[in-house]
Amino acid sequence: MKQILSRGVFFIISLFLTNPYSLFAFEVPSGTDTRSFALGNVHALSKELINPASISFETCGKGGIFVYNRFQMKELNTSGGYAILPNSVLDIGVKFSGYGYEDYHTWELRTCVSKKVTSGIALGSYFLYAGESLAGEEKNRSYIAAGIGLNIHTGEKFEFALLADNLINDLPEKSSLLHAGINYQIIRNWYFLLETVTNWNDFFNLSAGFEYLLSEQMTIRCGIRTHPKSPSFGMAYNWKKWSVDIGFSFHNTLGTSSSISLSLLF
Repeated sequence: MKQILSRGVFFIISLFLTNPYSLFAFEVPSGTDTRSFALGNVHALSKELINPASISFETCGKGGIFVYNRFQMKELNTSGGYAILPNSVLDIGVKFSGYGYEDYHTWELRTCVSKKVTSGIALGSYFLYAGESLAGEEKNRSYIAAGIGLNIHTGEKFEFALLADNLINDLPEKSSLLHAGINYQIIRNWYFLLETVTNWNDFFNLSAGFEYLLSEQMTIRCGIRTHPKSPSFGMAYNWKKWSVDIGFSFHNTLGTSSSISLSLLF
């Protein structure tokens, strides 16, 4: 009976948490950083290894840990850590995350490399390897994927980013995605973000967000995405080399999701 209930929970989670074009469970651990989660779940404009090109604009090394909770259920927690190491030869980053409960577990390892083409343009790529285990199944499943990213900065006022996600993958049911976004400084300390994503077929999502630098230590964020339609907000506090980010997202039916991360510059 316990095994039947676990399989039922697994099916419901997969049904609700995956994108509409795929019901494969590997959509579950994949997420974004806490900052972009609060800004409408943007990906191309993410700064923590979702778009690999972003790591070339880091001024020093960075490491962090995070927890992402879905719908206030501890069984739906994704947790992990990451490290970013920019250098003069090749900027690199690595991120590990895990998700699961008693009878189901999945994990994901993402490695990124990036290089500046000019002072304001960077190109990057990522390679992802994920594993999945389910009680009652004889073999564990594994999955690989790769993608490329582009990031363009024109000073501090404008940023343009592209991310070709799952450009190469070994799952026929998993779609490739194209994320495109802009980050524009409207007035001093106010930033507007807009990002689209499509699979070139039957899926399209629009995310929009605002980021306000309240002070050198405090940042406030809000955002919304259209598919599924859900508003979000968050904030960050910086102290010396430490930073704490929190974010929340609301779903009309499933409830509140949250994310928190702690990072250190080195």
